[in-house]
Amino acid sequence: MVIVCLYRKGLNLLCWERLKKSEETCKIPINYLDLEYCETNNAEYAPEICNEFTAEYLPSLLKTVNLDKMYLLGEDDEKMKNAIYLIMHFNNWLYHNLYTNEKITLNLQL
Repeated sequence: MVIVCLYRKGLNLLCWERLKKSEETCKIPINYLDLEYCETNNAEYAPEICNEFTAEYLPSLLKTVNLDKMYLLGEDDEKMKNAIYLIMHFNNWLYHNLYTNEKITLNLQL
């Protein structure tokens, strides 16, 4: 549940920025810009932001959560790997339940 809430924060941060920079800005009603992204939009952009979210935002967002009793999440490499898998599986759940059109695959480069 923690990772879903943090991912929602990431969507709220990153998706408005992307929409405001794109040509679709004119399609955003003015009164929506005061709301959070997730209040007015679906999960269409969730797969697109997962890499940026994981690399740039997740480490700082994890510092805002009490991780004392968390066995899966944390700042060390193994626990960050767990977060990546959780985000990947959550995005695939969104895909299989028709909330987004993109499926996430893990590309392991050795």
